[in-house]
Amino acid sequence: MTKVRNGHQPLPDLLQAHPLLGLANETSRQLLADHAMPCSAERGNRLYDQGDSATRCLFIESGEVCLVCYTEQGEEYVRNHFSAGSLVALPVMFMEHGCYPASAMATGPLKGYWLSRKSLLEACHQDGPLSLACLRYTSEMLRQSLIKSYSLATTDCPRRVAEYLLGLHATQNETALELPLKIGQLAANLGMRGETLSRVLANWRRQELVSGRGNKITLLDLDRLRLIGQLPSR
Repeated sequence: MTKVRNGHQPLPDLLQAHPLLGLANETSRQLLADHAMPCSAERGNRLYDQGDSATRCLFIESGEVCLVCYTEQGEEYVRNHFSAGSLVALPVMFMEHGCYPASAMATGPLKGYWLSRKSLLEACHQDGPLSLACLRYTSEMLRQSLIKSYSLATTDCPRRVAEYLLGLHATQNETALELPLKIGQLAANLGMRGETLSRVLANWRRQELVSGRGNKITLLDLDRLRLIGQLPSR
């Protein structure tokens, strides 16, 4: 195994092990690696802004990234989250307008690599399996977006909050959770007002389903939360 350098795993190793980019041939992976740049960021750091020229996408080695947009009134809402192994802004690399449709922000310590748009497009032109893999990846992102839109339109607020917290529990493998978003951002991401989210959490604290405040929440009764979120017990 190649040694870690400057806190980063060597990109060729990461590309070869990746479920999508690992399908590329050796020439394509080397092309991507030759034109890539390492990226490190701390929590809250902006990686790029909405409207910036999209010349690169981010391969996340470790950490998390959220995409943030703004309403006409200037209110911030989170469109999506990405964790280790994800490719942030991959679909944008194939868009003609060539601009990021949202801002990207690190939600914790982040390490990764910037992949050049030019080298990615060149690799896709010469590598059919890589092109199909990128198409599958972007199609899956579209499917997840449609699922989220349907959920926001058809489920009540407590169920959305329960589903989110249980999903975070599955990711962090802890009952004591650290929310990656501020309450207002999380509320917008779940399609509700900040006051509504605060009211749901306050009600659950009274019922001893959760405890804690701010971005620290402890899940006290997983079975009852799964019932609210209509998820099977484990």
